[in-house]
Amino acid sequence: MVYALTTLILILSLIIYFRIARQRGLYDVPNERSSHFTPTIIGGGIIFWFAVLLYALAHPTSEQVWTLTGAFSILAIISLWDDIHALPWWSRLSLQTLSIVMIGIATGVFTMLSPWWILPLIVLCLAVVNIYNFMDGINGMHGLYTVVVLGALQVVNLTVTPFVDPDFIWFALIAEGIFLFCNFRRRALCFTGDIGSIVMSVWVITLLLMLYRATGQIRYILFLAVYGVDAVCTIVHRICIHQNIVQAHRLHLYQILANEAGIPQLWVTTIYAVIQAAVCAAVIWLPWTWYEIFALTLLPLVALYMIKFPLMRKYGVRADAQTHPVIPFSPPDLTNREIKLVSEAMRSGWITTGPKTKEFEQRIAETCHTDRAVCLNSATAALELSLRLLGIGPGDEVIVPAYTYTASASVILHVGATPVMIDSQPDSLEMDYDRLAAAITSKTKAVIAVDLAGCICDYESIFRAVEAHKELFSPANDIQRLYGRVIVIADSAHAFGASRDGKMAGEIADFTSFSFHAVKNLTTAEGGAVTWRSREGLDNDSIYQQLQLFSLHGQNKDALAKTKLGAWEYDIVGPWYKCNMTDIMSAIGLGQLERYPALLARRREIIERYNRGLSDLNLRVLPHFVDRHVSSGHLYITHLVGFTREQCNRLIALLAERGIATNVHYKPLPMMTAYRELGFDIKDYPNAYRLFENEVTLPLHTLLSDSDIDYIIQSFHEAYKEIKN
Repeated sequence: MVYALTTLILILSLIIYFRIARQRGLYDVPNERSSHFTPTIIGGGIIFWFAVLLYALAHPTSEQVWTLTGAFSILAIISLWDDIHALPWWSRLSLQTLSIVMIGIATGVFTMLSPWWILPLIVLCLAVVNIYNFMDGINGMHGLYTVVVLGALQVVNLTVTPFVDPDFIWFALIAEGIFLFCNFRRRALCFTGDIGSIVMSVWVITLLLMLYRATGQIRYILFLAVYGVDAVCTIVHRICIHQNIVQAHRLHLYQILANEAGIPQLWVTTIYAVIQAAVCAAVIWLPWTWYEIFALTLLPLVALYMIKFPLMRKYGVRADAQTHPVIPFSPPDLTNREIKLVSEAMRSGWITTGPKTKEFEQRIAETCHTDRAVCLNSATAALELSLRLLGIGPGDEVIVPAYTYTASASVILHVGATPVMIDSQPDSLEMDYDRLAAAITSKTKAVIAVDLAGCICDYESIFRAVEAHKELFSPANDIQRLYGRVIVIADSAHAFGASRDGKMAGEIADFTSFSFHAVKNLTTAEGGAVTWRSREGLDNDSIYQQLQLFSLHGQNKDALAKTKLGAWEYDIVGPWYKCNMTDIMSAIGLGQLERYPALLARRREIIERYNRGLSDLNLRVLPHFVDRHVSSGHLYITHLVGFTREQCNRLIALLAERGIATNVHYKPLPMMTAYRELGFDIKDYPNAYRLFENEVTLPLHTLLSDSDIDYIIQSFHEAYKEIKN
């Protein structure tokens, strides 16, 4: 009855955890070092901790049990926190050491040893904990292997030497069996996470220490022989080839068998478990001395490990390539939450513009503190429709920075207007606002400012400039007359979620466009949105309706409105465009919005880590977080003082050799063929050229781990010094 109730409670607790994990986005997202290919829930091993707590509640009078429960709980909490938010290595190691000491005291094993042996035992236990933590590399490995080990310990406990309450092992086996059901499959439902692998490793260590105290025999350490030999030999291999042994890799024998030789993961897992079961049987029942049994098991296992090297040669696995994991520049950060919302949209029948798009528009408006927002299929569409809404066209001029991406300027040409490019300020990504003011003429209808890298421009200076020249403004229609001055448009493709002086991007400029492209902080795969600032006399509903008409062929009913029974008829009020956002795209965006505060916080952590790690180099980096503004942290832009473009390109190549993708933001528009042919000359934009000349952008995205960032920093230092010297 107790076991049945324990099983039921653990199953229910895991179901609840799965729900929380999906809501919070607790997934192990595959990367180049992974053996899985889809985002998978991490931390399913939390039920091992729950099993410890249940055992303690079932044995409330045992002081030893509560000491062990305290040690396990310390490990569980710190490991769960590390799964969610990477912690410094020293904090993990300190608490792991404390827990091992508590376990050594609780089991009484320290009293058996000379004081000189206590420290080596603690170090050995810590090594086992952290080696065991890497076992969750392929499906079923942790679960099936641990079931074999726990089973062997229970056999010894029940038939050879009683050393612990059998329930202490049964509870572990029940929890491991439930986890195995979720993990021992081609597509795992979850991984253990640090919380699971570390708690269970300490559970096994505790049992081995208890068994050693009861028997005084070290032969039982061979219950971990198969994985132990693989782990130790792999560490030796990596040391020999000068790898960082704490960095993630794919050089275990079982990883080579599964990932390179193509043997199904569950077969590899079963082979390891069967061999370990045979070793356990030999340890339990062969009447040999400890050194004979060690030789009988370890030597064949080491020999088996050696097959890894011909396999690596056969399948072209370069050990040195494993040293430098491939770090992409800006992959999308998607979880099962986004997948679930997309699935809901597809099952609902609304795959084009529908209820999810309307909800997404409302959520964007709430985030930007605006009355309305219109979702479109790109930020380019948002910019262009803003210009068309304002009636800007042939004969008009629109001011735009020279240092930006083409979409900021190409939309001006799309509507038939003339782009007037402004050079940058010296050593600044913003336009020269004095030049901007001087460029305003009677033909100027708008300024497109660019919030580059997620940092909002100095719109106070822009508004001062257009207000100071409002007498030159020549309105051509009612909406232009309503403004009575040059209209300020923000290209905030990078800046969704940024703020300046307490105001959000989207509520500062007259009109603002956002991008939700795949490389942006918040993505809908492709997509964008436009917001506008409320103004006396400006009918927000009318603006919203006109933008909707522009985006859908001028049709006065969208698909959602036409679903009302008998409401088929519609009119085409203008021969316009097709650039609406779909509900599938909006579903991705809604999932991203739920996670966006955490994504922004992580970007800030990465920027601050970069700032600390690169502070000793002669770099000029973009300040993202200062008194007046909070950036969205979209790009980590560096300027290598004293470097030429050729030297920067060499640095980019050196980083690429180390598996690190970088970029350049931007090559000024006057250097591009399309704009050169329009008569623009980079010689007229010296400050923009100087920004380009020594710029390198480092990866900045929320799939970067702290170790990835440290590797980038280290590689940047090495490449920088190689070129500098």
